[in-house]
Amino acid sequence: MRILIKALILNEVVQPVNKHGIQGFIYHQLKQTSFTTLHQKVGFKFFCFTDIFPISEYKRGGVVNLIISSPLSRMIEDISRTIERGDRYNWGGWRVQVQRKKIFDIPLRRTWITGSPILIRYDESGHGDNYFSIERGHSLQVFLQRLKQNALKKYLAFYGEIPDFDEPIFEELIYNKSVAVQIDIQGQILPMIGSKWKIIRLNRKILGQNKKLFKFLFDVGLGEKNSLGFGFVNAIDQRKQRVPSSNSQRN
Repeated sequence: MRILIKALILNEVVQPVNKHGIQGFIYHQLKQTSFTTLHQKVGFKFFCFTDIFPISEYKRGGVVNLIISSPLSRMIEDISRTIERGDRYNWGGWRVQVQRKKIFDIPLRRTWITGSPILIRYDESGHGDNYFSIERGHSLQVFLQRLKQNALKKYLAFYGEIPDFDEPIFEELIYNKSVAVQIDIQGQILPMIGSKWKIIRLNRKILGQNKKLFKFLFDVGLGEKNSLGFGFVNAIDQRKQRVPSSNSQRN
């Protein structure tokens, strides 16, 4: 389930909103609900959110959008109940006023596109900056393996079970670009590298056997640090023409 929040920017802004600020806004809204202690939970928080869009409206008087998603429909409903038109909030240095809110859901489709960068550590070395990047010559096969491992780990934590299959969960990826994101957490700048994708096509065989898995991933996000706004995905029309790219991967 998802909620769209449309907001008016009230102050002059000089840079994109800090993702940690949006995360703090979400936690603040949830403090008034049954999820009041979610920010203290160790492990997956089971929500995700988009980059603020459209980028062209990053200015005073601009109207921008934020979408929050979660496989926990009650969480989305609780967030909606705490927000009213005209409410003013601080989004990590941005002062905004809510213009509109809308809860909605999207039917599961086989073709996705990223709404925020996917963050995946390329190995288990523990180095915080060792994130997947095509520009660093990293392997798409390793990326797919890591993506699947992370997906099944989250699914197990949420449902207490794990699907049994050997194939990759995605059968085609078409690359867009890598994005360097700096997260400001109480003055500590944490640099992260995520990747955006034009096409993420679900494995048809696994989709036929386990729609529950893909619906979960669609709502919770792909890769790591979903609750910081990484790995949000949107569905696109399956009839969309493939985008030619030298950085595509088929399985």
